[in-house]
Amino acid sequence: MNNIWSIIQETAGIRADQDYVKTYLEHHNLAYLMVISMFSIVSQTLMPLIGLLGFPAAGAGAVLRAPSFLPVHYVYMIEIACSTVCFFFAMHAHRKTPFNYKITNAVCLLYGFAMTCYGAYISVYDPHLGLTVMPFLINEMWIFGLLALPPVLSLFVSAFYFISYAHILNVIQYSFGRTICLLLFWVSIYVISVVRYRVSLNVVHEKHRSEAVYEKLEVISRTDALTGLKNRTALNSDFPSFSSAHLYVMMTDIDNFKEYNDSLGHAFGDEILGNFGRCLCSVFGHDDVYRYGGDEFLVIADNYNDETFLKAVNRVRSKFNNCTVGGSCIHATFSAGSVEGACHSGQDCLEMIRQADIRLYKAKDGGKNRLFEGTNPSPGRSEDQHVPDTGPGPGTCQRNEKDVNITKSAPAGQ
Repeated sequence: MNNIWSIIQETAGIRADQDYVKTYLEHHNLAYLMVISMFSIVSQTLMPLIGLLGFPAAGAGAVLRAPSFLPVHYVYMIEIACSTVCFFFAMHAHRKTPFNYKITNAVCLLYGFAMTCYGAYISVYDPHLGLTVMPFLINEMWIFGLLALPPVLSLFVSAFYFISYAHILNVIQYSFGRTICLLLFWVSIYVISVVRYRVSLNVVHEKHRSEAVYEKLEVISRTDALTGLKNRTALNSDFPSFSSAHLYVMMTDIDNFKEYNDSLGHAFGDEILGNFGRCLCSVFGHDDVYRYGGDEFLVIADNYNDETFLKAVNRVRSKFNNCTVGGSCIHATFSAGSVEGACHSGQDCLEMIRQADIRLYKAKDGGKNRLFEGTNPSPGRSEDQHVPDTGPGPGTCQRNEKDVNITKSAPAGQ
């Protein structure tokens, strides 16, 4: 029952509290406000010219003389000015959408009131269009047929306009048939206004659902299902953000992971992978960690120096070494290879990942549970540092000048 009442409220325009609904309706109304005001400027400029050129009158001719203080050509000039101001307001606000939902609705109503007064005046006093209801009806069709106004609001406003206009015409020249025609036209316009508003709501809701599904699918496509970390698809899309940055790139691999899987089962291995991913994220942050494949994880971080990066790696070692799987501490370890240097393009980042992967296998060949560091290779030379697990306690790596080996390697591609 509450759901039905909510639908009724939304359809009637009583409740439109979702920001995306307000933004869409505002964008829609501003766009059509530009169209209406531009059409009004053109038509109001041409109509006096048509009269001056002596074309046949569309109506029976005015039966009342226009007030001396407000001749017909003044009304045309005032309406052209109002339409011009409205056009430039709509164009300015449209560029800044979301602008202000309430102000936009207020401007729509004010401009609609001005167009209604103009249509009523012209249909009575214009010597070429007098006593034809078409100027009034065309303006009402533009206002209530194109603008997505809340149905409750458009009900009272349109009823006021039509009742006032019918009264004015009947005072001038009573016609029962014309009154009935106006009544039927008002009902038709109001139905069109309600349908227009409801269609707009359906469009915006469907668009919002589509965007939500797209965003969800994009997150799924960029996220590793097992660990919740970003995957290689996310890495590929993140490459542009790595340019013009000084990066630390580290490729890691869980030591003896195959033995865990073979002896304790894949569920146990999956839990180890999840724990290792959480350890990396707790130190480096979720945005800097990727599951590269299998038991390999990639870290791409900036805002580090050699000392702080090494401390961060040690914190990961300590957390992972002390994590529990299946209720017991397994003292798991990992090996890593890292590269630091300036990254100027996605290709540079790919090369740094490749170099970090090479150093990872050097670390594993050196006895595992260690980090093999280096700088981003310049043409013809690279600098590697072998940082073993020599610290005062399990799983702690420190720089030890005795363990630093400077090696030369050929440039990439040779």
